Amino acid sequence: MNPELVESGKGLAVAEEGCLSFPGVYVEIKRPRWAKVRARDLEGNTVEVDGDGLLGRALQHEHDHLTGKLMIDLVGTIKKEVIKRKMKRWHAEHDGEKPAAATPSLPELV
Repeated sequence: MNPELVESGKGLAVAEEGCLSFPGVYVEIKRPRWAKVRARDLEGNTVEVDGDGLLGRALQHEHDHLTGKLMIDLVGTIKKEVIKRKMKRWHAEHDGEKPAAATPSLPELV
């Protein structure tokens, strides 16, 4: 619960990222190579997870979501416009379809 990104570093790496929020979109994002996240478990104990490479990137990507930042917020204006157009096309082609990797709604979880 309440994860926070407490540290990141070990240089920067540029790698292609995708996101379920943007199906079929992959863009190069520059991030620190390593990250540490601190949170609490269900009993209130402090838990720390740190990761290098792909895990470090995933920790930062998911933390971005929790702080209201999306992949599209990390790219320049031109790439942002390309992504917006691609998403409009995707939605036009898939209107009314439930994405394959969609999160189940609450009734499906119960």
